[in-house]
Amino acid sequence: MDSFYFINNEDIYEVSVGTDPKSNIRYTVGKQYSTGGGEKVVITAIAIDQNSLIEHGVNRALIYAQNEKGEEILWKVTVDIPLIITCRI
Repeated sequence: MDSFYFINNEDIYEVSVGTDPKSNIRYTVGKQYSTGGGEKVVITAIAIDQNSLIEHGVNRALIYAQNEKGEEILWKVTVDIPLIITCRI
């Protein structure tokens, strides 16, 4: 890797996880999702772990959500899975 383009995590709107754009799983800020236990969460932020990429060469996306109790939680982490990142302009 010769160079990196850094994304401002505050500008990330959506991340699409997988290798096939038609069937990828998409996580969008502000959208509500169901958990495995029947609880619902709303995505509040998506961050790309740039330290992990630079230091270890591992691509990680951190997906934060707010649960029904109003608590902010780290809901999902993707590790070394292809990502399509959509940013706000």
